[in-house]
Amino acid sequence: MRHAPRTLHVVIVRIEQDGRYVLVEEAKEQCKNLWSLPGGLVEEHESLAEAARREAMEEAGLVIKPRGILAIQHHRRTPTKDRPYTQWYRYLLAADIAGGQLKTMPDAESLRAAFFTKDEIAKLALRDPYFTAFLDEAAPLLPLSSYEYRGTPP
Repeated sequence: MRHAPRTLHVVIVRIEQDGRYVLVEEAKEQCKNLWSLPGGLVEEHESLAEAARREAMEEAGLVIKPRGILAIQHHRRTPTKDRPYTQWYRYLLAADIAGGQLKTMPDAESLRAAFFTKDEIAKLALRDPYFTAFLDEAAPLLPLSSYEYRGTPP
């Protein structure tokens, strides 16, 4: 008998201003002190844009305006006791800063947030270096309207 895969959806946010990118220093024990773009799980009943706005505020202290989708990645894995899901989708969104203040005080979400150039990012200990391929502003954007959130089916 085949079972439906357990699927997670993760949103990652590329926030760029004047050639510098916002990264967060991770607080979770398994990736503590590693740097990454802000992001996390898309919660139930949340659109990609809503999840991106929430994660940017929680991890970086910033209010953002998502502009579009840079990439959608699909990953599969063998489930384990600690990670019972079998696949996940990672959505990388580009966003502009609309307000807020860059986070400097640590909490459970992140230790801090900071701006870095591409050259500075290349020297950091990164949680997952996959995102560095998407730092080029010339990367094409899929409009947010191409992803339609329809809520819970009847």
